[in-house]
Amino acid sequence: MPTLKLAENPPQRSAWKDVLSAAGSGARLPTLRIYDDTFPLLVGVGPKRFDEESVREMADAYEPYFRGAERYAVLTATPRDAVLPDARARRLMTDWLNSPRVRDCTRRLCVGTATIVPSTVTRGALTALLWFWTPGSPLKPVATVDEGLDYCFERMRIERVKLSDEAAVRKLVGERLRDIV
Repeated sequence: MPTLKLAENPPQRSAWKDVLSAAGSGARLPTLRIYDDTFPLLVGVGPKRFDEESVREMADAYEPYFRGAERYAVLTATPRDAVLPDARARRLMTDWLNSPRVRDCTRRLCVGTATIVPSTVTRGALTALLWFWTPGSPLKPVATVDEGLDYCFERMRIERVKLSDEAAVRKLVGERLRDIV
């Protein structure tokens, strides 16, 4: 497999093993983690439960990419047995996503986000939300990892963001997320 371009300071590259073992064991994933060994595709894996701490950690996890100048796409996944965010967690996420700095950074740097939402009902609710709220960059709720990768790769092509080896990234991400979503 060809070597993939690595980010200069990948904050969590080695943590994939932790996520896979936690997902397989049923243990709680404490935070949203962002993996960038497939940069410029970032892969975010959410916690099993969003709370004030995990929203704060989510903001911290994105910070290195907001400080950078390289554009990227994001594929987000939530563990299959995750609990939907409650009203307080949704409010905290909304406040963070709507903050001027986050909106500016995502507008400038993120070419698109695919959010994997296997549930038809939940995916429909997110789609309806997008009728009333416009994120800083394009966002598409998708049913599967492959659909999400298709969307991210398409957005990267449109925005001329180079990916070293699409087939290798697809295989790697698919294998990593297979036991999570």
